[in-house]
Amino acid sequence: MGTKLSQLQQRWSNASEQELIIALASHNEGAFEEFITRYHHFLQHLCNRFCSGNTENSKDLYSLVLLHIYTESPFKLSQIRHLGGWLRQVTKSKFIDQQRWLNAENLRLQLHHKETDHYRPVSPEYQALGDELLKQIQEVFQTLPENLHDVAYYRFVEEMPFREIAQLLKISEELARKRAQLARNLLKPALWTYVNIAIQSDHTGNKVYPGAEQYEHEAHTSAFLDLPD
Repeated sequence: MGTKLSQLQQRWSNASEQELIIALASHNEGAFEEFITRYHHFLQHLCNRFCSGNTENSKDLYSLVLLHIYTESPFKLSQIRHLGGWLRQVTKSKFIDQQRWLNAENLRLQLHHKETDHYRPVSPEYQALGDELLKQIQEVFQTLPENLHDVAYYRFVEEMPFREIAQLLKISEELARKRAQLARNLLKPALWTYVNIAIQSDHTGNKVYPGAEQYEHEAHTSAFLDLPD
């Protein structure tokens, strides 16, 4: 195999530049290998210069250029009159494509890092807080008058719109809003009392980030009771 390849390369070793171009366009055996032998260093120099000495990018660019030459249409290859100038144009074009891809990839990574940097996994303490708060909400719900209990449940737990609550309970939408507001006024003080006690308790065991813990406690309660009217 090696002997055959060597013989094929020798077949084109004395060919002129134009003869080699025609051989490339005709996909003659050994022509592409002879082309690499002749222009390997020239292409490496071009790629290295375009990539400002970046070795990895230069190697990638070199591969892109070779692939372009190997897959170029016979007609376009046959139109080449000055191989050196054409190789510079191809290398420049592939360098621009490479830079576009690198810029797009860098932007994608930056956006990914921003998303992951802002994401904070739910801690076991935070999960426990949610469970405890839910239990507290259920207990406080039981203290509501019967006429407010159903509206509060559908509004704050099921998050139903007032129109649907009114239809379900066969009352006016205005009355549903009033009852929800009354229930909110009764629920909030009890829940905030619990939250404040929980915050004080957390402060004793967590001296480093009390502000963050307070924010998480308050976020739970606000998200539950501050649905838009």
